[in-house]
This record gives sequence, C-alpha cells and structure tokens, in this order.
Amino acid sequence: MKYALQFIPEHRLVIETITGDITLEGMIEKTQSLLSHPDYNRLYSGLVDLRSAVTRISKVEILGFAQLIDTSEQFGHAPWAILCGDPMIQGLSQVFQMRQTSPESIGVFTTVADAAKFLDRPIILELLND
Repeated sequence: MKYALQFIPEHRLVIETITGDITLEGMIEKTQSLLSHPDYNRLYSGLVDLRSAVTRISKVEILGFAQLIDTSEQFGHAPWAILCGDPMIQGLSQVFQMRQTSPESIGVFTTVADAAKFLDRPIILELLND
C-alpha cells in the first residue's frame, strides 16, 4: 500500500491518496501518520482517493477500523469523502460510513465532481481528475 498526504490549508482540506493493496495494518499506519502530522487539523474536510487501490480488508476488519475511528477523539465532525472505483471498496466504504456516529458526515463517491460537491470544495476539481 502506498500512501500520499496533501494538506491545502487555504481550503481547509486534506487529500489522502492510497494505491495498491489495502490492509488493516496499512490503514492503521496511514491513520497514525495523518493524526501525527503537524499540519493535521480536525476541522479540515478530507478526501480519501481509493480509485487505484485493491482491498485486502475483510468486513470484520473494516468494522473494527470503523469503531476505532468513530471513538477517536482526534477526529472532528468535518465532512470526509471517500472516492472509489472498485465495487468491493465502495461496499466496504459504505459499511465504514454506516458504522460512524454521524454517517451523514461521510460520503462515498465514484466521481471527483460528486466528492467535490459533497465537501463544497471546488478546488478538488482542479487537483484530481476523473
């Protein structure tokens, strides 16, 4: 799993790009990397781009990861969009979404335009392509 992180403070936005095989261990490591980054701000909206990723996570693992994220005090309630292409990743992302206390703050999308609209961050259209 490869992970890239981009902060755009002037738009209060974080973009995470994950490629390759996604594992539970990789997701935990990337989350620790995000939360420990000096530019991280829990009030920023975020986009997780999983369009070039392949899941190696089971439903049971995603349920545990969802609980970990939901109970963490380091995450705010700013909206986050999950951008995916693979139907399996989309389904697991929806499971993750529904396990959150505020599932409406997370959107699962297949197009950059829909994710940008959900987050109300048109700058995303200039940064990512469909």
